[in-house]
Amino acid sequence: MKCMKCCLTLFLFFGASGPVAGDAVAAYAKVASGAKVAPGDTAAPDAKVTSGDKVASDDVASPDGDHQFLRETQRELSKKWEAVRSFTAKTETVIASDRWGRTLNKTTSGTIAFLRRDGHPWLRLDLTTSEFFKFKATEKSNRQTMKSVSDGRVVTTVAWRSDGGIVAYRVKHAPLDADLGGEALFDALGEHHALTLMPSEAVGGRGAYVIRAVPIMPEKNISDAYYHYFDIETGIRIKLVGMDKEGKVEFVSTLDDLKLNVDIDVKLFELEVPEEARLRDLTGDQSPADQSEAPKP
Repeated sequence: MKCMKCCLTLFLFFGASGPVAGDAVAAYAKVASGAKVAPGDTAAPDAKVTSGDKVASDDVASPDGDHQFLRETQRELSKKWEAVRSFTAKTETVIASDRWGRTLNKTTSGTIAFLRRDGHPWLRLDLTTSEFFKFKATEKSNRQTMKSVSDGRVVTTVAWRSDGGIVAYRVKHAPLDADLGGEALFDALGEHHALTLMPSEAVGGRGAYVIRAVPIMPEKNISDAYYHYFDIETGIRIKLVGMDKEGKVEFVSTLDDLKLNVDIDVKLFELEVPEEARLRDLTGDQSPADQSEAPKP
């Protein structure tokens, strides 16, 4: 899938304070490996992951239910998602990946606001990211703040880097990258992955249906298997975990401090691109000469 751009861009969406320590990823290993967690319980660090060892594939929960039950669960979650008018939450993404000879340690944290308007999911993210990247003899560290808004059709993002540079871009809204629930997300997941309904878990005291997604084209993904945790009450995807073939956790994205159906001013979804930043339009809807301003949803 072309995914993880949201979880790395938005959740991320999409998805940062210094190099990621092993404990940051290990803290989620208990749930990610399929171990049962009682409501309100916190996933304790797993010594095997903290030490860098692999989690055996048979540590992962066994498939539960057939395809029909999976579709029924998706329809149930989609109905609940459509009933959500708005919400705010805190979000965090932790990445610790060693693939293709590249090392990436990255943490992104901040806030997210969601508003259903004009039949579209509107999103606003305010994030801080720090990362360490290494490839052969090249090592780079970067810290940036990022603001991103989406009107359900176009995503506009502005990032202020630690070196003083400002990067801005627009992309088309893609359910697989940007949605946090609903039929469009499930359809996109099914198109690009083999899906399995796993035993339900608890995330931050909230019950969650867990769907395991194995990419059909693994060479285009940053992980070999993804675990999507959907809140049973609201249908919101409140957690996403990526693992390699041997069960080692490579990244975790979470939503917490969820506040449902709150009043949100529509002006929050306006984002102006600074004059000193050149907007890179990747939607294909504008010519280069028209790329000086971001849309206001």
